[in-house]
Amino acid sequence: MAWETAYIEETEENTEKEYNYWKPEEGESIQGAVKQILEGGYGKKVLEIETEEGLYRTNEAGGLHWQINKMKIREGDIVNIEYKGLKDIGKLDEYGDPIFAHDYKLMKWEEE
Repeated sequence: MAWETAYIEETEENTEKEYNYWKPEEGESIQGAVKQILEGGYGKKVLEIETEEGLYRTNEAGGLHWQINKMKIREGDIVNIEYKGLKDIGKLDEYGDPIFAHDYKLMKWEEE
């Protein structure tokens, strides 16, 4: 038995990755084919999406994870994800400040 890892120490020679993280601004969207469904932190699902610009991975947002499960997204599905910005979820933290969550709208292409 041995430990396996995908860790690569970044140096000047190997800074290029096979994928990019999708870091949207409010109103931006991403569209493409789902290549992989990965498990991120806290068991939340992450989509690896092939777009015309290259390969991107989504983040581990709870609302996006819920939609991936609800819509039964599978590898090969064509998806469009719109980032709608931060949303007040109607709860307060221990300091009395409102709690915000990242809001996404996930759509899946369905042939008629």
